[in-house]
Amino acid sequence: DVYKRQVSTQSTWGRMFRIFDSTKTERISSVFRRGVFNFFEREGIQNFLVKETPTKAKENPPVAHIPVFADEVESLVGKYVVNGEQMTKYMVDCTVGTAAHAKRILRKFSSIHILGLDMDPRMLDHIRTNVLVKMSAEEAKRLDLECSNFANLTSVLSDRAKIESSWRPINCIFADLGYNSLQLSNNYGLSYMENQKLDMRYDCEAKGLTAADILNRASLEDLKSIFQEYGEENNSRQVAKLVVESRRLQKFEETHDLTSLLQENCQTPFDERHKTIKRVFQALRITVNKEFENLGILLPMSYKNLEKEGVGIFIAFHSLESNIIKAYLRKLQKGRKIKMIHKGLKPTEEEKQANPRSKSAILYSFVKLQ
Repeated sequence: DVYKRQVSTQSTWGRMFRIFDSTKTERISSVFRRGVFNFFEREGIQNFLVKETPTKAKENPPVAHIPVFADEVESLVGKYVVNGEQMTKYMVDCTVGTAAHAKRILRKFSSIHILGLDMDPRMLDHIRTNVLVKMSAEEAKRLDLECSNFANLTSVLSDRAKIESSWRPINCIFADLGYNSLQLSNNYGLSYMENQKLDMRYDCEAKGLTAADILNRASLEDLKSIFQEYGEENNSRQVAKLVVESRRLQKFEETHDLTSLLQENCQTPFDERHKTIKRVFQALRITVNKEFENLGILLPMSYKNLEKEGVGIFIAFHSLESNIIKAYLRKLQKGRKIKMIHKGLKPTEEEKQANPRSKSAILYSFVKLQ
């Protein structure tokens, strides 16, 4: 009778869940919730949790990546790097991805030569297969690619300088710190909307731990710290306990193992659980790829390898990245070593509407003074 009354007044079974879950005097137990999930399956009711339930793992067709702050980056390169001169200028794109920024700059400025770095060999394969073939021969000639972590920037440039001395120092260093849409869409384990292998490594050939390794091996306290520090998750201890208790029965292998656990058992309002899942996935991705450690290495390397009056451009996507960038740039400012151009520019409303993933982006840029 409860089901019938709810179906007659609510458009989805998901809304029924929210009504139960919002009741302050009673909380649905995990056992009861699983029972209702099983009821849905027996009755053939589909898509009652479209937003939260992952789909079957699959290799999706490539998704076009829309670069964030494309106009602003192009303007910075034109004003501070090219500056009306015809002599060759050298730029490093530390996270070249699908070359979305790079190909636009190469098309606009014939004097720019770009070294594109990416730790993900799949991104470079995509450029060689799908991007270079569509560029003019002259533009393609000015784009060099190298599979490397940007934390190795100095050694990469040193090796290049041995072959071509003009690669030191650099006129512009650019890093878009967000992951690429192509990485989100295909089987990296970064998406909680699809059922994928719990990997999350940008470099799938690396020897580092996967997200599954961390979930299956890390102590409760380590998991709590990861979720709290890198995901800013308020219920980090409870989430860590859920992970530890669950892995005793079954090891984590796929993203659905994690999303279903959190969706069914988190002690947060049902409507809010996708936010917890998002934060947990962010924390795991940052940990697996050592993102903050590498960023902390890149920032001083960028300053060191820029020539005087060279330009540094960084795009962050959440407060944790921004805090690391701001702290270092303040230090340089205090020593009068740089002049800030953008101290934390946010996208326009037009860009947010055209590219929803740009909403959290923040742009920092500076000119090196000494």
